[in-house]
Amino acid sequence: MCRKAPQQRDKAGVRRLLIAAVDPYVDRDVLPRQIAREEAQSRALAAFLDGWDAAGGGAHS
Repeated sequence: MCRKAPQQRDKAGVRRLLIAAVDPYVDRDVLPRQIAREEAQSRALAAFLDGWDAAGGGAHS
């Protein structure tokens, strides 16, 4: 029998409680558009930071 460590059980339990708590407030029509928007913003930020590093704007070690 495979048993999970107590921390893993706790994390899974907390995750279930969190999802159950916020589920009534999630607009299923808006969620996919919002996720797509945030992913696009994340890609734009990554592209900006890549350009910044290429231009020598990154932190020096």
